[in-house]
Amino acid sequence: MTKFRRIIILVFILSMMLSIAGCDSDSNTADAGRPVVDGQYLASNGETEYKIVIPENASSLIQIAVSDFNKFFFEATGVSMPVVKDSEFNGDGKFISVGETTLLKNTEITYSFDELGRDGYKIITEGDDLYLIGGADYGSMYASYELLGILVDWDYFAQDSYVLTKGLTQLPLYDLNVTDVPDFPIRVASDGVVETSNQALYRLRQRPLTENFIFVKNHWAHNSIQFIKDSPDVNDTWYNAAKTQLCYTAHGDAQQYEKMQNACFETLKEALIQTPDRDAVTFTIEDNSDYCDCDACNAMKAQYGALSSTVILFLNDLNARVRAWFETEEGKPYARNLRIVFFAYNAFEAAPATYNSSTGKYEPNNGIKMDDGVYCMLAPIRMDYYRPITDPLNQEYYTNLKSWGDLAQGNLYLWYYSTNFWNYHAPYDCFDSFAENYRMAAECNAYYLFDQRQVDERTTVTGWSTLKDYVCSKLGWDVDRNPEELIDKFFEGYFGPAAPEMRVIFDQLRLLTEYNKEYNEMGGNATIYLSLTDEKFWPKDVLQQWMVQYDLAVEKIAPLKESNPALYESYLEHIQKEKISTLYLLVECYSYNTSVTLIDAYKAEFKELADKLGVTKYHESSDISNLYDKWF
Repeated sequence: MTKFRRIIILVFILSMMLSIAGCDSDSNTADAGRPVVDGQYLASNGETEYKIVIPENASSLIQIAVSDFNKFFFEATGVSMPVVKDSEFNGDGKFISVGETTLLKNTEITYSFDELGRDGYKIITEGDDLYLIGGADYGSMYASYELLGILVDWDYFAQDSYVLTKGLTQLPLYDLNVTDVPDFPIRVASDGVVETSNQALYRLRQRPLTENFIFVKNHWAHNSIQFIKDSPDVNDTWYNAAKTQLCYTAHGDAQQYEKMQNACFETLKEALIQTPDRDAVTFTIEDNSDYCDCDACNAMKAQYGALSSTVILFLNDLNARVRAWFETEEGKPYARNLRIVFFAYNAFEAAPATYNSSTGKYEPNNGIKMDDGVYCMLAPIRMDYYRPITDPLNQEYYTNLKSWGDLAQGNLYLWYYSTNFWNYHAPYDCFDSFAENYRMAAECNAYYLFDQRQVDERTTVTGWSTLKDYVCSKLGWDVDRNPEELIDKFFEGYFGPAAPEMRVIFDQLRLLTEYNKEYNEMGGNATIYLSLTDEKFWPKDVLQQWMVQYDLAVEKIAPLKESNPALYESYLEHIQKEKISTLYLLVECYSYNTSVTLIDAYKAEFKELADKLGVTKYHESSDISNLYDKWF
């Protein structure tokens, strides 16, 4: 590429920064496109005839659901509904039934866990009443949030950010018959700021990373060695040569294999006894690229076409032992529909399957299979997440996903990645990849979706990670959502009057990403560890113009400082969270050719904002103090 062409492109990018602008959205209105029940109103002129009815022994989830419903319903209409238990409701009057109430049981409404799963739901109008029904209580809770979206256009972006229509004086009862089931039964929070807030988790319809997992000796993952390390029979044949991974064939020694199975079973049995209320456990390789290359493992790899075959067959045997124990008098009290999950990760990522062009499927090599109860968690850590999994540069990872999808037959967990683990504060722009990656995961019948970002940052994330939380939560429920529409809605709600100014920065970032992918080798193997503090990715003029845009954004919200101080501070913090990222790049990339005075000012502002917002991490497992030790 010639220097002249590079200059032309950069000039174009800068001009785009000055011309891109978002449009102010019309004020929200309640849903006017649905049929209504004639003459019936959930709220009218500050009054309601409705009660919310909950089961006698309503769970905390149901109670949270009705509390949140009333909170936001009141904000929209000035009305809240009395909440009563079904034992206290005499049947007179209009109601919204939430969960498995006696009112629901007395109807002819049909629903089942098989249809809805744990999180799916129905919203049904019968006469002048409404029923919110989940496959389990989580589904009933999610139904209440869906109903808020239908009634008052409610949507939730982050812990301090949501939208709804206010000032509704008359809200009709809609004639509803809604059934909604998520594309992934389990959708896991990606950032620590979501995972550590029940409010955020519930409203984004996500779950904590380890919620249903049994811990084995205080380890939920990368725990394979934990299964055997305390066994009195432990033997060198149970390990690879370096003792950094297990050997799942015990080096071909049948007697040692039997002892190794016994040791793992005893460990798992104890964990099952100690944790009777969870139904999944991982038996997962250690977090390195090592493996056993003994003759027995190599022979099995040759027979089945992938090293992962050694883990599958080992866990099939362990799974059989556990299920047999569940049938005994000792095991019956602890029996459950247990899922034993292994990692298809690093050396074990490829599946023992081969594509059959006549069937269009990946078929198991030499008849290998995963028994019922054995699940694979595919973790394509080296994929280029700047590009979707269907991009030709990701062919290996696309093949792995499709082959595991066909082999696992629904017993598939998926672990994606969408942050840069060496640079939490540098934008990692994979927004053009999410929709296709999630769609392919759903096509392969993934049961569980975890898209890892800054899980150890519990307070504030930057680099547009809050936007990722929102977009990914929506796509995790429905992969057919339009991500661009979601992005538009987020900016209007999260930044308010400053949305156009902040959108300039974000759109510019996406232009830069496309340019960098084309001309600066942004991408390739393991992009989550790409060195992002390289000035070739971040033209100084662009970063400095972003600094101007932040100031313009703050000017846009200035009138709120007097009229609505709390809202002003909320928008201000949202702007500052993204400004942190730009300050970081200016210091890391341009300290060598910028005045000491200006760099010191950037450092000071970064620290001031990071302290204010509670930033704790520099990169994965590294405290922010390590960055300050380098800077100051």
